[in-house]
Amino acid sequence: MEDADILPLHATSSGLAVLAHLPSETIQAILSGPLAAVTEKTMTDAASIHRALDQIRATGVAESAGGFEPDVDSLAVPLFDAFGQVSGALAVAAPAARMSADLTLKVRRALTEAAAETTRLLGGAVPPELAQKWQAPA
Repeated sequence: MEDADILPLHATSSGLAVLAHLPSETIQAILSGPLAAVTEKTMTDAASIHRALDQIRATGVAESAGGFEPDVDSLAVPLFDAFGQVSGALAVAAPAARMSADLTLKVRRALTEAAAETTRLLGGAVPPELAQKWQAPA
């Protein structure tokens, strides 16, 4: 992967973290077009992606298991700008064989803390309902 690569929103945890916090009409527009499979595990069905986005909103963290690279799991959380709009994401990816439940919990905590701080440093604020999810034990 090159630094300037543009990754499909539906295939990565960071893309899903952003997608989950976009306005519904924007989500509909993105998911209405053809969605390319990057790996065998890439979600390409809009209904499945909508269910995944609901789960992301419920937990505050996006997860992907092999959606962009085979045998790579990742977690991501959104970042917000000064207008309360999602502006990006922080993510951690690792070989699936290393992503134990314990490591997943540690990564989740580190990501949510870093995202809250990064959002603050960017002049933004994490939406209160999301901040509350990030503070709750996983």
